[in-house]
Amino acid sequence: MDLVVTKSNELIRASYKLTINEQRLVLACIAQLDPRFPIPKTRERAIRPIRVTVSDFAETFHLSDRSTAYTALQEATDRLYERDIKTFDENGRRHGRFRWVQAVEYHQRQGCVELTFTQNVTPYITLLHRHFTSYLLKQIASVNSIYAIRLFELLMQFKVTGMVAIGLDELKLLLRPRRQVQPVRQPQGARHRPRRARAHRQGQPGDHLGGDPAESPCHLPALPVPGESAGCPRSGGLARAH
Repeated sequence: MDLVVTKSNELIRASYKLTINEQRLVLACIAQLDPRFPIPKTRERAIRPIRVTVSDFAETFHLSDRSTAYTALQEATDRLYERDIKTFDENGRRHGRFRWVQAVEYHQRQGCVELTFTQNVTPYITLLHRHFTSYLLKQIASVNSIYAIRLFELLMQFKVTGMVAIGLDELKLLLRPRRQVQPVRQPQGARHRPRRARAHRQGQPGDHLGGDPAESPCHLPALPVPGESAGCPRSGGLARAH
């Protein structure tokens, strides 16, 4: 039994930008929720924080040692409170803008992070019964590119059909690359020349969008995931939030 990440399709198609460690922390917290039910709350009816320990984070994302995990979690909490999400309607007009978290605390002595999602985010990660996408957290555990994770989620959304069509402008809007993608200029008469297939280096999809230089290329994981399902099994180091 493995940890499963479940998001609404609208959240997958939303525009946001997180660092690799912020992305991992958010996904590790989402994977602890059962998307069929409301988000857990305290006796005071406030949203309950979700805890991720250093040891669980290191084990889940295959980090070499606890020191690396400490640094990664600390980096993830530095600016996560400032990160936002932009959603759009069917006509491409902005529908809403809100924060990911209402609180995120790094407890160095306890060796953990406590994250509280905003009320605005909860409809996109809980009480999901249709129009959602699920995948195994371990499938992106070794991915070191923020763009590769986003592209993987977009592909998983269309796993049943096996095909996705998305315009470059929309893709840039969703991924928020650091630099603009420039069109490739062809030499005069190139359109009349026969094209030949070229072998490219194997790297992360989205490398050309201007990723973090510290993010080394690796392969996207395989896709042997069961179809969309509201029943999401959980196990492993990270425990389900109650």
